[in-house]
Parts: sequence; structure tokens; C-alpha cells
Amino acid sequence: MEWSRILKTGAVSGAIYGVLQGIVSILSYVFYRAEIMKLIQGSLPKNVEIPMTIEQLVDMGMMFALPGSIIGGIIAGIVFAFIFAIMYNELVGKTSAKKGLLLSVLLAVAIALGELTYQGVLGGIFLVTTRFLMLAPLSFVFFIALGYLEGIFYDKFEEKHPKRHK
Repeated sequence: MEWSRILKTGAVSGAIYGVLQGIVSILSYVFYRAEIMKLIQGSLPKNVEIPMTIEQLVDMGMMFALPGSIIGGIIAGIVFAFIFAIMYNELVGKTSAKKGLLLSVLLAVAIALGELTYQGVLGGIFLVTTRFLMLAPLSFVFFIALGYLEGIFYDKFEEKHPKRHK
């Protein structure tokens, strides 16, 4: 297995995906601020005092949304690249980009079904079971883009072995 290729492919495509998902995260803070504040308020223990207001916590979350999404995107990209490398020969498609698209659709459907079945277990990648459903199509499109990018960068980072002369 070409670990260097997998890591490069996953890191680059995952960083791009992370930026895109960061946009979704920031939009969720903009459009759902009141709901997020209620979620945070409801998740805090009643007997614990924190030195910040709920508004400050939401602002901090919004501030870290993009960097956190990029880090999460890189991790997701590397995991995706690993799965892609293992399944590459079994995937249908004439190009790596088409194979990446197919894998991302398959994984997206599996993740969405998992989120519907086991709420909260998968981390809410598409947030299909919450009031954030409006942003799910955008997250889905970005996840499909991740698969396409994985295919493109998988080819780009293929190690070329020079011919040796004897």
C-alpha cells in the first residue's frame, strides 16, 4: 500500500473539503444561532458555573468552526483515501475521479442512513435528523466533491517509478 500517496491525497482533498464544510458550519451559526444557544444551554450541567455567557460560547464556536472543520476534513480525507485505496480495483468507473464519486455517494448514503438510524452516533456529518436539515444538501454536495477530489489527487500523487537501465 502506498502510504505516502494515501496521506497526500487525503490531506489535500480533505483540507479543501474542510474549508467547504467550514462554510456550512459558519452558516449554521449564522442561521441557527438561537437554536445553537438553546442546545448549549441544555447540555450544560445545572450545578456548574462557567466564566462565559452562552453568547460568548457560541461566538467562540463560530470562531473555531473553520479551523476545526479543516482539521476534521483532513482526518476525514485521509480515512476516505485509505478506504479508496483498498476498494480502488472493485469500484466501477473508468477514471479515478469517477471511482471517487461512486465511493463518496455510497459512503454518503451509508452515513445518512446511519444518522437517521442512530442519532448522534456518527457526529452529524449531514445533520439529517435535526433542525439543521436545510444545510444537509450543501454538506452532501461537498462530501460528493470530496470523492471527486480524492480521485483527482489519487492520480496526481501516483508515484512514478523511473525505468532502470542495466
